[in-house]
Amino acid sequence: NSNNHNGSSSNNNNSTNNAKINQLAKKYSRLSCAWWFIFILCLILSTLLFAVLVIDLLQASKSQPQTVGSIFIDGVGLDPRGVKIGRDANTNMIYINAHTTFDLYFAQGYAIAQERLFQLEIQKRASRGRL
Repeated sequence: NSNNHNGSSSNNNNSTNNAKINQLAKKYSRLSCAWWFIFILCLILSTLLFAVLVIDLLQASKSQPQTVGSIFIDGVGLDPRGVKIGRDANTNMIYINAHTTFDLYFAQGYAIAQERLFQLEIQKRASRGRL
């Protein structure tokens, strides 16, 4: 009789243990799903942040002055012989060769605007808190 009693007790213990194990498995399964969701969400957000930074960097590089090559500007009153805006290789100073006073002033304004665009872009970003 005592053997029978011990056997049913061990069955109760086994079923209780199995129920506890099943509860823990469900709990950790839900927890694991939550961690995967958070991980994937962080991965997506970091990828978006990286893309925004790359685009921002590309736009900032566009505001750098052109120091090599030539630009053709079609404007009113520009002499057909053109204007040459160059830079000294050692000092990086701008020099302008123009045939008319208007062309000289136009080229000077263009060169100054090109030089200051980076400064204006930096000031705009600093005022918006995006520097």
